[in-house]
Amino acid sequence: MNLSDLIADGYRFYRKPTHVKVDCSDMRPLEDHLWHLADIFSDLHAQHLSTLVNIHALERHRIEQWLRVAASLQVVDVDMSYHAPDVQYCGRAFEYSSAVSDLTSMYATEYTRLLYTWSAVERLLKIMDLPSLPTFPGHKKIVGTWNKATYFLTQRSHGEPLEHYVCTMKHLRRHVDQDVSLKGNKRLVGKFSVLPWRSTPGILLAVANELRNTPAHGDLSIPEPTGWGEEQSRDLPVTLHVPRLAVRGLLLSLQMLINAILVSGDHWLEEAQPLDGWWARTNSGEWRRTDNPRDIIWSAHLQPPVT
Repeated sequence: MNLSDLIADGYRFYRKPTHVKVDCSDMRPLEDHLWHLADIFSDLHAQHLSTLVNIHALERHRIEQWLRVAASLQVVDVDMSYHAPDVQYCGRAFEYSSAVSDLTSMYATEYTRLLYTWSAVERLLKIMDLPSLPTFPGHKKIVGTWNKATYFLTQRSHGEPLEHYVCTMKHLRRHVDQDVSLKGNKRLVGKFSVLPWRSTPGILLAVANELRNTPAHGDLSIPEPTGWGEEQSRDLPVTLHVPRLAVRGLLLSLQMLINAILVSGDHWLEEAQPLDGWWARTNSGEWRRTDNPRDIIWSAHLQPPVT
């Protein structure tokens, strides 16, 4: 079959976009970060998590499962012409229709990845014994698991958050402010604010949770393509940096949550993979192989010198 025959039979060809200028090159590629955290979480012996977590095999599997699904997601293919009348398009009309489908597929893919990553964090929060939220003077009663989680990180995070956390937060805020569909969302923009129950280490958790809610509640608008055919860029649209940065924010938050619930003293992994230990960067900035969960988790987002 030639290309024309395949198109006539209803095949659509989706070219995966290039993800340029979304993240700092010092960090693992996003999909690798997701998979790496799944490996670490599956390898972490449950007995070395504090009594704040009531974890068993099923829940540990669910957390790992959603991280791996998010890491493995390639494309959610949306063909916007599928139910259209059976008509023959001229060249430019066909190119425009294809560009609409490609752009919609990109949105569906990246916001689905955000949903799957959110699912992994949601499972962890559900099994954590998070602290009750007190009454904060001047504020109405604050409730909800995710608010409790931001309060937990506010209480447990001493010193600076993870490296690249603040720049990821600022980068995400810049894109939200430039997105016509998002900048008017007062609930979303408000999540960037420091509040008594949400200091800087909890902001990305709160923002990513609210971003997950935008497509869930129909608050997201998919724009028209700005180019098609030879004019169509293969770079990921800048508007889709938002969900990818939100996924990164969830993963950084997950690392901080896990680090906060590790019991004190010596730690190790049950069946360290690879056998000579994981690459991790120590406080001194040195990369080495180790089985120490604190070092492994704290540097899980960084690209090691050797893979």
